[in-house]
Amino acid sequence: MRKYLKFFMLMLLVFSYSYSGVMPETDWNKKGLKGKVSQTIATIYKYDRNGKLEKKEKIVTHFNEQGYIKEEIHYSNDIVSYIIFKEYGKDGLLVKSNDYKNVYYTHEYEYEYDKDGNLIETKREKEKNKNDYEKLEKITYNKMGKK
Repeated sequence: MRKYLKFFMLMLLVFSYSYSGVMPETDWNKKGLKGKVSQTIATIYKYDRNGKLEKKEKIVTHFNEQGYIKEEIHYSNDIVSYIIFKEYGKDGLLVKSNDYKNVYYTHEYEYEYDKDGNLIETKREKEKNKNDYEKLEKITYNKMGKK
């Protein structure tokens, strides 16, 4: 009986170790949040030297059920300044990100990882500005994580 208990504990340790390497740390953990938080709102007030309110910034962050950021809306003086949408794979790794700054300027990023979950490539699919200029930018990383 004792032999089976040791074997079970060993298998449990191996499984938990292998699982911890698969799923990246959640945004809940990175931000120090407890529980299954669906949304956070951060408000930043900026004042001039005389104490008069210069600018009010607000960031509304929405999380998915797994604890990763799915949307970030940035406001400046109660007007949307830009929005970020994120998509994740089944393994919890970020695969696509869309940044929108007003109607004239967007970025669409795609990310590729190796089998160990290390980022190996970032592609900026489109950059659109008011002249409808598009380009493709591809960044490849070496084993040390450098460009």
